[in-house]
Amino acid sequence: MSAREVVVRGRKRLLNGGDELTYFEDRGLTRDTIARAFIGCEPEVYFPGKNGRGYKGPALLYPCVVGGKLLGIHYKSEERNGGGKRYQKWGGYAEDLPRKGHGKRPDDPAKIIPMGLETLEDLEAGSLIVLCCGEEDTLSIRQIGYTALSQPGAGLLEPAYAAEFEGLEVVVFYDAGEEAEAHKDALKLGQAGARLVCVVEWPPDVPAGSDVNGKLVENPDGFEGWVSRMISGAKPLSSDPRQNGSKEARAGKSDVYKDRTRGRDAEEVWEEPAPMPEGLAAVAAFDTMMLPDPLRPWIEDICERMQIPPDFLAAGAVVVISSLVGRKFGIHPKRWDDWVVVPNVWGALVARPAMLKTPALTEVMKPLVRLAAESRDRFEAELTSYSGLR
Repeated sequence: MSAREVVVRGRKRLLNGGDELTYFEDRGLTRDTIARAFIGCEPEVYFPGKNGRGYKGPALLYPCVVGGKLLGIHYKSEERNGGGKRYQKWGGYAEDLPRKGHGKRPDDPAKIIPMGLETLEDLEAGSLIVLCCGEEDTLSIRQIGYTALSQPGAGLLEPAYAAEFEGLEVVVFYDAGEEAEAHKDALKLGQAGARLVCVVEWPPDVPAGSDVNGKLVENPDGFEGWVSRMISGAKPLSSDPRQNGSKEARAGKSDVYKDRTRGRDAEEVWEEPAPMPEGLAAVAAFDTMMLPDPLRPWIEDICERMQIPPDFLAAGAVVVISSLVGRKFGIHPKRWDDWVVVPNVWGALVARPAMLKTPALTEVMKPLVRLAAESRDRFEAELTSYSGLR
């Protein structure tokens, strides 16, 4: 069965008296709102879990469509797990999804698809769009006349889909406590060419996790006025990230969204890596006078001939000598006790490529290599002599 057939069948099942319809009715959402979103249901869907422990049960289907083409299906369970979260997964992907164009795998398909992209078609430039994070929130706002979309995961908006908002005015209306993620996605919208991007900020006394649909259930009669006030009070995105988002701490805990589209349990989609800083912090040059007298001429000679920093040689030499000393010396922390502590010395060289780190260590290792060879020859000679006596 094709993905489109799955969606059509699921929609018919939901609208023809499916028990899952009460899920939306309990949330103040009408049958007409559900029908126009083309949402459906399946009686039994398997959701994989960690350590082979998954969940199987009824699921709601949220199709993601662009230009009349089905890009993917977002499956979400009606029941919730012990942490109060619904099980979810993706399926029915189109074969020609747009590429991510960012992160560690820019050529991978962009699989985190907003629900409702088809509502952006044929809109006039400057039209107002509300971007939510949650299908029920989106449907709640649609029900009072706004054009609204659902981003499945705050902070995970793919630039490939942010481009669909070019020339539009967007209000990002995520849950309370998701201010940082809202501004992250708002920046992507601005970079993709949205005419204006604003972010709704919840009052600081609202607990984290409070959402739009919760307000509809709480006060259906006053919901439209509340949404209007929240949207009109949304703040334009600032170019200064320090001015974005509420600084107030909230009670409660907001959702953590993870990109599981490749089976990778990551907090978020990786962005382009920032460039490495240029130069090094100013530090004092290594003074060879700090070296013990027996080592100093040797280190200075190698340093001069190889034209490398003395630090590389000094660090390696000290560790080599430590390995030769081994357990011959120890520290007695207590004067009248037989407790002894044998110190270990560890070292490492950190520098950019082609700085001759390996040749430096190879040079100071030569005495140790020679001693090891002599010990091996002596052992083999003694072993031969012992075997001849038997």
